Amino acid sequence: MVEERCEQQTAGSSLGDAKGLCELREEVEQLKQSLAELVHEKKTIAAAMTRVVEERLRVELRKRAYEESKQRLRTEYEELQQVASSNQRREDRLARVRGKDFSKRLQDMERECGERKREAEEKKQRLQDARRESVVTLQSSVFPIQVEPLSQDDAGEDDYQLSAVIDCETAMDVDDGWVLSGVHRSPTPHASIISASLPLNGDYSPYIEACEKSLVPIVNTSSTL
Repeated sequence: MVEERCEQQTAGSSLGDAKGLCELREEVEQLKQSLAELVHEKKTIAAAMTRVVEERLRVELRKRAYEESKQRLRTEYEELQQVASSNQRREDRLARVRGKDFSKRLQDMERECGERKREAEEKKQRLQDARRESVVTLQSSVFPIQVEPLSQDDAGEDDYQLSAVIDCETAMDVDDGWVLSGVHRSPTPHASIISASLPLNGDYSPYIEACEKSLVPIVNTSSTL
């Protein structure tokens, strides 16, 4: 193709080397074109390599970010595990302490209940002992009082017959001093016999006051009903 173009361009020329010069010029143009194509390809390759490098760099950055995130998550997980373990140990200690406190409170409550039960048993035993006694004598600063239990059928926790027999010799008429229900006048002049039935925890003050109102001491306090 180059030779044909050169022959057409140098047709009728007298110069012998015109054809060779034309061929050289054409080859130079082809070389320039090839060089331009090579340069373009080189630039294309360089751009492609740049994109590859950039993509590789982005991949590396993403990989590094992933590793950092993974390491951070692992660290946070380990910290959470430590916190959970610490909390579990604390809860175990609290449970043990609460268990000890509960056991101690339970023991205290059982001991207190035992003491109350023992006191109740002792009180019950004392009451039973009092019932078994035929006569319980209670001393007073004014007169002796004899307490006799009722019959077994009628006896209750507080069912005791109080037989307080007082022979108060007085210089005044009894009606001028005091009046009490259940008063039995003595056939003896200027004397009175007082009797009443009260529970064991009754109030004996009326009898005491009655004799204190007397002008002379008690002359007979040994009789019982």
